[in-house]
Amino acid sequence: MNSRYKAPTEKSPKDKYRRIFSRASVWMLAAALAACASVGNPSGGPRDEEPPRFVGAIPPPGSVNFSGDKVTLEFNELVTVKDPQQRVVVSPSGSATPRVSYSGRKVFVTFPDTLRRNTTYAINFDNAICDNNEGNPLGRFVYTFSTGPTIDSLRISGMVLSAEDGSPLKGKLVGAHVNLADSAFRRIPLKHIARTDDQGRFSIFGLPAATYRVFMIDDADADMRYSSPEEEIAFYPLPVTPSTDFTTALDTTFNLLTGAVDTIVERRRTVFLPNTLLMRSFKSAFKQQYITKHERQDSTRLNLIFNAPSDYIPQFSLVGAPRLKDWYVAERSQRNDSITLWLKPQSLLSADTLRLDVQYLKRDKNGVESIGNDTLRYVVKHNLRRDAAKAIADKAKQTAAKLKRGEQVDTAPQLLKLSPLTSSTIEMGSPLVIESPVPLILSTLPSRLEEKRDTLWVPLTNAPQIAVTDTLKPRRYTLSYPWKYNTSYRLVVDSLATESIYGTPIDALRHEFKTREESEYSSLKFNLTNLDDSIGYIIQLLDRSGKPLRTSLLTPKAEKASVEFTHLLPGTYMARVYEDYNRNGRIDTGDYDTALQPDQSFYYPKFINLKKNWSKEEAWDPYATPLDRQKPREEEKKEGERDDDDSDFGNEPSFGGFGGGQESSMGGGPASRRPSLR
Repeated sequence: MNSRYKAPTEKSPKDKYRRIFSRASVWMLAAALAACASVGNPSGGPRDEEPPRFVGAIPPPGSVNFSGDKVTLEFNELVTVKDPQQRVVVSPSGSATPRVSYSGRKVFVTFPDTLRRNTTYAINFDNAICDNNEGNPLGRFVYTFSTGPTIDSLRISGMVLSAEDGSPLKGKLVGAHVNLADSAFRRIPLKHIARTDDQGRFSIFGLPAATYRVFMIDDADADMRYSSPEEEIAFYPLPVTPSTDFTTALDTTFNLLTGAVDTIVERRRTVFLPNTLLMRSFKSAFKQQYITKHERQDSTRLNLIFNAPSDYIPQFSLVGAPRLKDWYVAERSQRNDSITLWLKPQSLLSADTLRLDVQYLKRDKNGVESIGNDTLRYVVKHNLRRDAAKAIADKAKQTAAKLKRGEQVDTAPQLLKLSPLTSSTIEMGSPLVIESPVPLILSTLPSRLEEKRDTLWVPLTNAPQIAVTDTLKPRRYTLSYPWKYNTSYRLVVDSLATESIYGTPIDALRHEFKTREESEYSSLKFNLTNLDDSIGYIIQLLDRSGKPLRTSLLTPKAEKASVEFTHLLPGTYMARVYEDYNRNGRIDTGDYDTALQPDQSFYYPKFINLKKNWSKEEAWDPYATPLDRQKPREEEKKEGERDDDDSDFGNEPSFGGFGGGQESSMGGGPASRRPSLR
């Protein structure tokens, strides 16, 4: 019988392997299709580091005869605007602040006030516009339009540095006045404005042809004028007239495949001047003078805090006892802004309330000075009386308990302990310092200085006794001595050698200390050149953070002089020098009313690294390096900084050095080196 069924036959090994391979191929194809269909996270690709790109605006940049109340800017991707209140500046300013908002790829600026007629407006976004995903900022972006038939395209650019430490100031308001009167800065709000960026740079855009005075202010009360002498300001001392010039720039294109230079094309570019104005900020030395705080810390002393330093020494008398003499010991700060009166008579110590008449030099908000009197009421706080009474009662209980148990009771009087302010290692050239908790009756303590030789302490007969050397600090005793290297010393003050003004004897003091080996120190010498021998100089050695460590005064007798700092520990240092025009040995601030710029400072332009047993010598011309490049600082890319400046309405010119050009000099320095503005 015929049938379609065929009995199975045995397969060959070749057929077997073919069948296995075929099945494996099917499984792999199915797995690949399943992977393609499954939901998963994409790999992401390279990080987006490109800032948003401006693609258009309503009205277009550079438009004229604009009559609306809102402008719209569009970009090629989703954007955000960071901190628009501080970063976005609309110039000229108005009575109401424009509102900045964003949605999707667009940024909106709405003007609540009617715009001025025939006026060019510049909206400086600085680096506030960022892409939504990675936060890449579009740096130095400025948009301009005009409500009249023409665009004012002039600008003034520069930099603001701190006069105190040379650092660039960020976020400060800079403005230009067309009114050249000195009083305009105080009376009239700044109209054409900008803010400094992270590097202290500014550009005031959209200026009409005119002559201007340029100012900076840390505008605490937001009135855009110099309304308080306690506001930080800077002013350029000469009027400036913005203009344009032309220069030739070279554009280089590269072969994308080989990276080789393809072509170099010359391009004519517009340069807006002035573009290197340098201003140095300061706070006026003026402050109103009055008593800000007074308190009776305990029964022994009266404290006063004044609002400002003063060279005038206040006079004190007690209400009800005006003829009482020698009733206090005064402890004062260097310029009398903090004073402590240590009371001496027992009758004053026990009085709960005292009334003090203070005569001092007052100064009102207009700068008018007069000798005035304030009467202050001092009351001992109840908790101080309570705590003192409790301490006495507790001690009496402890004594009674010991007597009841038959224990010996120490009946010796309580002694006053002196405290060393010098550690166990004293640096060469430094004095030994100790301090008493209250004033003592002697200004020189019976004491002896001993040197350790082998295992014995040998008194130094040529060493002075420790004494009060600063009348402002009657509780502090110092001893200066030519210490020897790698030597141990001991200061000995015997018990009962003197007593406090309250009759408490002092306790014995044995303070041991030592000096370092000579090889642990280094020295640093500066050979300064190009100096002006008609003025003085103040040279400061600083640590890496900028804290002054040593100060030296220098009056050059020629155009060069040397300053050496010895016994320095290994580490990293900086140095700066101030021009001291009045040779008072003090760093003076500026004063707008007298057109006085702050004392000019110059940094040695490098960190100085010292190691053990080094002796380093450095040549230093303070005027050789531009001011904005002097202070050593870590090199880093600033937020929003771009290497190009090709935008037709945005990017600023790249700032080079300040301090060496016609428009950048800021006072001080020999006239042969740069213009003197003093």
